[in-house]
Amino acid sequence: RDGMMMLIETITACNHMLVGPQK
Repeated sequence: RDGMMMLIETITACNHMLVGPQK
């Protein structure tokens, strides 16, 4: 379960970083 949380957090952070500069 910890792995899943880490994965989701990493993906979310990556998504925010990718979407941030574009906007």
